[in-house]
Amino acid sequence: MNIETPLEELLRDPPACLYLYEGLPCWSGKSPDEAYAGTCSELRQKLDAEVVMQEEVPLVIYDRQNMPPGRRDGPNVTFWLSRARGGAGEGRP
Repeated sequence: MNIETPLEELLRDPPACLYLYEGLPCWSGKSPDEAYAGTCSELRQKLDAEVVMQEEVPLVIYDRQNMPPGRRDGPNVTFWLSRARGGAGEGRP
């Protein structure tokens, strides 16, 4: 992952109000052989993010005309809202 310098500085010592929302791009912005977008996993680990809320919903693609090749409806996807704690930690996917 290539994080720009100002963001890297923020992530080194995150403020208490910094949260990470892992939404649809973490599921749809991945290569077909990935279970979850690598950038999302790396960012979560870098922030040592603590989950404060999560919701699982069925994946339904509404814009089929602009759908990436190989994508289709289902299975369920989970969205996470996490609080940044800073430093490297154990991540989920």
